[in-house]
Amino acid sequence: MRTPMVTKTALAKVVDILDGIGSVSTTDRGLRTVGITRRSLRHSPGFVPYESSVLLGETVARILGEPHLGAMVGTKFEYRALGSYSTHVLAAPNLLRAMNRGVQALNYVNPGCSVILRYEGQYLVISFDPNLPQSQGSRMVNESLPFLLASLVREYVGPDWLPAWVELPDRPITAEGNLEELFGTDIRFGAAMPGVAMRQTDLFAPNPRPVTRDAAITSSDLSRELGIEPIHSFVDEVQHMLVLQYLLGDTSAEAVAKRLSLGVRGMQRRLQEQGTNYREMKQAFLRNRACILLRQSNASVDEISKLLGYDEPNNFRRAFHKWTGVSPLRYVNLHQT
Repeated sequence: MRTPMVTKTALAKVVDILDGIGSVSTTDRGLRTVGITRRSLRHSPGFVPYESSVLLGETVARILGEPHLGAMVGTKFEYRALGSYSTHVLAAPNLLRAMNRGVQALNYVNPGCSVILRYEGQYLVISFDPNLPQSQGSRMVNESLPFLLASLVREYVGPDWLPAWVELPDRPITAEGNLEELFGTDIRFGAAMPGVAMRQTDLFAPNPRPVTRDAAITSSDLSRELGIEPIHSFVDEVQHMLVLQYLLGDTSAEAVAKRLSLGVRGMQRRLQEQGTNYREMKQAFLRNRACILLRQSNASVDEISKLLGYDEPNNFRRAFHKWTGVSPLRYVNLHQT
């Protein structure tokens, strides 16, 4: 079972929106609950478990006393905020082709999630499955997702387009009218996942802004443009969480396993099934990070050892010599241009 993920870029955008709805201090309280910093979201591309986004929304909603915070965030989250992924999707000549591109490249922005298409009479229902357990926090995510799906449709059909109806798994906590006013259309509750319904004829709406060849991003360009590789295995998931936890200052097996909603034994068992273990992965990460810092930064060896979590610089020096066969200073001298 894949862990549902969201890009750090998308979560950083949600953080910006939450700042505007509430306040920076309120959002920071939510981030502390999740154990994520603003710097970790903006420092480098990567993924965060969807559960972290859920907990952030749930915490901020509780502080603000706003039961429909997810829908409020959704009204302010534009499809184009997904960066190079949305640029690739919106280069398609019509809406149907754009939707196909979005599904095919979903692993670049939401690994572990899926898009489901269902025909109902003259309508097509586009649903997004975040593969999350139903909870108060998942309600926030469920209420935001139809706005993102509708934002894609509006890129082709026009800014005034509204879904024929919206589907949501849960009934609202407060009066339904408040939620229907935000969506601007009828809501069908009790669905398996959040979605929007559109006329099938809209699928062939042409791209109103044809993209030039120079501006187009192909599927083969996405890894380079986004700065990340899609997740294909549990090893990939652990690797991304290791990078995230490095930015947060705790690369222990306990911290990485917790980020994946697992125990250490469960994580180690799954890694062993794929021919590795956490210690080997962490050592490889530290070795690569050390080499990059030694080549590209002006930090001293002692400073780099602290950045990598070593209490004693000499321990780092011994580890680096074991990894590379040379001392850190010798490595720097060998790679000077």
